[in-house]
Amino acid sequence: MKFISMSLAVIACAAVAAPLQATVLSLGSAYSQYNSSSLEQLSKIKPVAIKWSVPGCPPCIRMEPIFHSIANEFGDKVIFISDNAQSYMNLIDQYGIERVPTFLFLKDGSVVGRFTGDTGIDSLRGMTKNYLGL
Repeated sequence: MKFISMSLAVIACAAVAAPLQATVLSLGSAYSQYNSSSLEQLSKIKPVAIKWSVPGCPPCIRMEPIFHSIANEFGDKVIFISDNAQSYMNLIDQYGIERVPTFLFLKDGSVVGRFTGDTGIDSLRGMTKNYLGL
């Protein structure tokens, strides 16, 4: 539990610092013990947008630059995470994700929205603003 708490603190500090260009974080293999409650705790510090994908998935590949563009736009207000769903089956099961790409939006400790599939930048921007109250 201390490892998860320290990991959350590191991610929160990295996300709160206002970079010139937003960074999309990865949970990384060291964080495989994350569960839905640890991400929900993180969303109490700052809203979180997560893109779950798998390597070689054409819609996932199409959405990657769009997700990064949205991260650059809202990175000072939102923690953006993009990761391989196959590496976090515990989270995929906990969130009931059945297809990729799936985007989860968390705020104030709860999932406030989700979207599965690919879409354009304007639609993803609208979802990010709507779900996270920006």
